[in-house]
Amino acid sequence: MNEQGATATEYALLISGIAVVLVAATAFLGNKLADALELMSTALFP
Repeated sequence: MNEQGATATEYALLISGIAVVLVAATAFLGNKLADALELMSTALFP
């Protein structure tokens, strides 16, 4: 098996997997994440 081909495939799967996770997390959390970040920022920098 070609090592470069396997590496390229692994990178493609990894990148697509990360993209799916980011999109899913953004869609799932949505405003909850924004509210949490806002609460943290106001707590850290009143």
